[in-house]
Amino acid sequence: GATADGDVEDGERLLRLNVFTPLRLVRALLPAMLARRSGVLVNVASMAALAPTPGMTYYNASKAGIAAASEALRGELRGSGVHVVTVYPGIILTDMGEKGLQKYESSLALRLQPKGDARALARRIRDAIERRRPRVIYPRMNALARWFPGTTRLVMDALTPPLRT
Repeated sequence: GATADGDVEDGERLLRLNVFTPLRLVRALLPAMLARRSGVLVNVASMAALAPTPGMTYYNASKAGIAAASEALRGELRGSGVHVVTVYPGIILTDMGEKGLQKYESSLALRLQPKGDARALARRIRDAIERRRPRVIYPRMNALARWFPGTTRLVMDALTPPLRT
């Protein structure tokens, strides 16, 4: 939720879940992968890492954190045989996604964002693993946020009304 009315402890739990838990898992798996000079690490970030949405401060921060860690890890592991894929899903049409969107149903920015299908996202992740691609941005139109971050921020600001608390 919004920083002003959010629970700091909830925010800290979210950061632990979305940043530190995946990094602990990476740390546990990495020695064996490095020893055999083979493996794939897939970290799920979010479009929130590239285009933060007002009212989702801790979530945005947590997904930006795992995205940055994943991108840095890719550089650290270059030449090791271990491949790192960072996934930046946008809105995926699932029951959980639908419930999360209900809180922001008045946000034109969220209503206009392209929506994706979970099976299609899974296929894209599989393809990235098989083809050793560094990242998956899905739905594909969301790649604009990576290439034009300033424009994306202006559009988000213009389309997102002040959050009511």
